[in-house]
Amino acid sequence: TSTRAPTAPPAPGSAAADRIVAYNPGPRAQAEYTDPEALLGEPDLVADPCCQGMVQLGKRGTVLLAFTDNSIVDGDGPDLQIFGEPTNDDYLLVEVSADGRTWAAFQRVTESPDPLDLADLGVDRAIYVRLTDRQPGTATGAELDAVVALNSSAGPGGNLPPLPDAVTRNDLTLRQEPRMAAGEVVTLPPGAELTLPARSGNARWVKLETGDGQSGWCRAFEVGLNIDLDDTPVEPVPTQPAPAATPSPTSTEQPPAGASPTATPEPSGWLDVTLLPIATGDLDGPGRLS
Repeated sequence: TSTRAPTAPPAPGSAAADRIVAYNPGPRAQAEYTDPEALLGEPDLVADPCCQGMVQLGKRGTVLLAFTDNSIVDGDGPDLQIFGEPTNDDYLLVEVSADGRTWAAFQRVTESPDPLDLADLGVDRAIYVRLTDRQPGTATGAELDAVVALNSSAGPGGNLPPLPDAVTRNDLTLRQEPRMAAGEVVTLPPGAELTLPARSGNARWVKLETGDGQSGWCRAFEVGLNIDLDDTPVEPVPTQPAPAATPSPTSTEQPPAGASPTATPEPSGWLDVTLLPIATGDLDGPGRLS
């Protein structure tokens, strides 16, 4: 369960996202653009001076927002608008949920896309929106300003549905250690709810536990995160021993009985060269000698 403190209540009737549930910036996000609170409320990106009111996700970074005073609903036309950097040189995975357990996704949209329609996903209502940077894109990841409901109904108020620490998006293989070469523990189906007891020091890998007690590691971007990894304990990773050097074999082959050893010729100071004829056609064209 997320431990992030609730943000200040929005203005009554605001159609914008109201709460940051979790924020996990990826590599290369710039520190001055990593305050997720800038995503709340109405769009307020200031281009000059550059980029006030903006949040960077970093490479494969993610943010989870909640709507409390209203819900996004499927109505006439588009239902949801994401405001981001207008150059649209980055991309997003946009996931929505009404209960924090069942998720649907717009798989790849720009960071400031055309308005989105829940009907395209077969979804009637959403109160959670998770945005994840999709690569390839720029080094700093998607840059975002606000998320706004275009069609709304009453929201849950302060009674947000509880969230598992993480949810699988696709088939997900957990590994014995935080490295791709490690042995497999189990492969989980989409929609599996997981607890997250630990992470690697650089937060690139997370340790997950299933409801039946199995545990293993996956890369953080492979799973839908609902908690801040900064609040998660770091589990030391065992150092892999370097492979031992293999000595070169020493030849034990003996010359045949009665054979004379081969003498190594002494250099005479002269270069023994055999001259071969070269056809004149070999001196021209793309393969000519120089």
